[in-house]
Amino acid sequence: MALHFYHLFPGDKDPMISQFAQDFIYKGVAHLENKDFKQLQLQRKNDLLKCLNEYMNVKSYEELGPSTNPCQRAAIDFINCGTTTSLFGYKINTPSSVAVLIRLKRNILKDKEKREAACC
Repeated sequence: MALHFYHLFPGDKDPMISQFAQDFIYKGVAHLENKDFKQLQLQRKNDLLKCLNEYMNVKSYEELGPSTNPCQRAAIDFINCGTTTSLFGYKINTPSSVAVLIRLKRNILKDKEKREAACC
């Protein structure tokens, strides 16, 4: 049950969320057994890859580039059960929102490369 419950709440503390839910978000993952944490990571990885395939036709994480690439960094943060901060300062923690963020970052990087190639 904990694996699905974690996905229901945002990463930031919200006064509208019960104290129980906040405790679960901030302490629950730390108290998971190692096998449960690995299972949660695997679930998040699979969910994100499905969304990346749907939004960007990405079939594997290697297509996002090296681990230093901002696109890959967002995926790694999400899979490791953290939240990912978007370009606009909002914390996101659902597979579809992370996939959209990655697509946006990828488009920005491509545009930047085109501008640099055009001017030099």
